[in-house]
Amino acid sequence: MFLAAGLCFCAWTDLRWGRVPNEALILLALAGVLARGMGFLTGALPFLLFGMCLFRFRAMGAGDGKLMAVIGGYLGIRGGFYAVALGFLVGALWSLWRFRRPGLVAERFCYLRGYVRTVVQGRCLPPYDLLEHTEVSYHIPFAVCLAAGVFAYGVLRWMEVL
Repeated sequence: MFLAAGLCFCAWTDLRWGRVPNEALILLALAGVLARGMGFLTGALPFLLFGMCLFRFRAMGAGDGKLMAVIGGYLGIRGGFYAVALGFLVGALWSLWRFRRPGLVAERFCYLRGYVRTVVQGRCLPPYDLLEHTEVSYHIPFAVCLAAGVFAYGVLRWMEVL
């Protein structure tokens, strides 16, 4: 129940202000450690490492990576994997829906082509996006997607599909 409330709050702040507050993540993590003990940490660590790799290249924000770790801590590695994967699916569908604006697909593919050219020619891995302007049309509040993934996972578990 605490995870659901925390996810709703984090999703709302990401939707409203474009960031997930560290204070909420710390509170969720402390409650998770109290509830699950060391199991929380073993579930959270792989997701934290994966999330920070994605943040390194600015594929998503740091708060989203830490939120993935909290989800993995609460649900364990297997449950966290399904919930986060469903969140990525929601994010992909949302991104595709936003691409309906004329010219945006071409703009993003041109950006990707330029990025690949920079990586190949420069033999370095610069950040893909600076994540400074959360209001641009191609950014989505990923905490909302992760929350939707956790709730979808809960529904699927309740229906005994997973």
